[in-house]
Amino acid sequence: MKSSVRSEQELVEALIESLEAPVMALFGDADYEVFEGDLKRWMSQGNFSTLESHKMEEIAGCFMELAKIRRGDKASDR
Repeated sequence: MKSSVRSEQELVEALIESLEAPVMALFGDADYEVFEGDLKRWMSQGNFSTLESHKMEEIAGCFMELAKIRRGDKASDR
């Protein structure tokens, strides 16, 4: 039976993959030059690798609440 628990590294990689396009678009909008692989490098070293769990939960909560609002807005547009 294969475990559904993923390692921290696998989860970081999944997060990088899901954030890459939106984060790179933000930098493009800010007229800041970024290169392929920058996000992966940034998230595997420095401040992100020491981000405390309570801060991650706070960030995740903001994303969840925003998603609920946007889902509700899209439902009311119909």
